[in-house]
Amino acid sequence: MKDEQLAEMISHNPVTLARPKAPKAYNSAEALSDAELERLLAAVTRETLTGKRDYAMLLFYVLTGHRRAEVCRLTWGDLKLDGALTVRFLNKGGDYQSEEVSPACWEALQAYLGAAGSIR
Repeated sequence: MKDEQLAEMISHNPVTLARPKAPKAYNSAEALSDAELERLLAAVTRETLTGKRDYAMLLFYVLTGHRRAEVCRLTWGDLKLDGALTVRFLNKGGDYQSEEVSPACWEALQAYLGAAGSIR
């Protein structure tokens, strides 16, 4: 449209006609069955450092229901261990929410951090 000669011949952007339609929004998400979840957890190897990390993160996703970004931004300051593990999550809206998480999350996190040499 900046070219004067072309602007005289073309009155609108022709690319608009070639653009694909936007995909339909997801109406609902289906939860995994217990068997599907067990198979998913069993598929993650716990033999390697990366596998231990992936397993710990997957457990945090599954057992807390928090988003990837919320789990990934956790720091030591967000963890509190007083008999049970309490985690302070920063939600999408910018609010903090503390909740007790499954002991399985703490065990998986310890296994990963121990293998990484970050915890003794």
